[in-house]
Amino acid sequence: MIMRRQSSRWFVPALVLGGCLTALAVVSGGRAGSVSSTFDVFVQPPYLTAGAGGYVKGEFTAASGPGSGTATHVVMTLDLPVALLNPASSSCSPSASSPAGFNRFTCDIGTVKAGKTATRFVTFTAPETAATYTVNGSVNFDNGSGGAPGGGSKNTTLTMSGQTTVFSATDTTRAGNCTGSASTALTSHDPQRTSIAATADPSLGLPCTWVFVGEDPAPPGSGILTLISFVGIPPTTTPATVVITFASLPVPFADFEISFLPNYSPSNPDLTGKAVLPSCTATPVPPALSCLQSLVPFGEGAQATILLQGTGGDPGYAG
Repeated sequence: MIMRRQSSRWFVPALVLGGCLTALAVVSGGRAGSVSSTFDVFVQPPYLTAGAGGYVKGEFTAASGPGSGTATHVVMTLDLPVALLNPASSSCSPSASSPAGFNRFTCDIGTVKAGKTATRFVTFTAPETAATYTVNGSVNFDNGSGGAPGGGSKNTTLTMSGQTTVFSATDTTRAGNCTGSASTALTSHDPQRTSIAATADPSLGLPCTWVFVGEDPAPPGSGILTLISFVGIPPTTTPATVVITFASLPVPFADFEISFLPNYSPSNPDLTGKAVLPSCTATPVPPALSCLQSLVPFGEGAQATILLQGTGGDPGYAG
């Protein structure tokens, strides 16, 4: 049976600034082997600033179960809404015939051995119009068998879609791009700034280092007295640097601490598993994925510098 893999596309740890708590969601994830062939579409980053760059990734993994063989005649298509500007790809060709409202890219992959993964990318520029945009994808292939590689069932098709939400360049609560660094603003309306600087693991072959940052109000009754800061990054070989700046503190600085919130994401404000974030100097000590490098007074507030390790075997994530 052909099915979508149900393993998590994101690993979402988070930080909570305790005393007055704040959370930081880290995004990365991995995949394991699959008996059935799988296909997925990712749009990175999932939160994107108007005018900034992003990319679509199509990922096909050939079946690896008993009796599986090479998948042949593999063709992937990626349909980007025409609102996503300047679409381009080094490995896929613009199609002469696209669905209404979309720009189609066709990726002629050919052969994918059992258990192996083929990925294709299309880059784009976010429009000025703030909205959620959906990219559709499909992959068609002949499913191989162990006894007759490439000679199994014919014309198997898998479909999938991915989304990104574009925010105005003046939005102070969300920022995302493909440059490896992003930051929200510190204003009278947004008393908290979150910034990220990261470099993607070069072995992943990504078109760019996608990142996003933002803040959310704490859920009622949570005991969190500041906004919740979250960030997203791809897997990294060296820790990313996250800086959270507070214009003011609701408790004395001496009572202000950083805690880890492992299950938080913007779409799933789960605050369970909160724990104090360990301190460090240069890198998180495994199994920790993040650590507090410094926490210092900043005017009437404070500034926390956090090191964050993006982990996982595949840059497929969701927020």
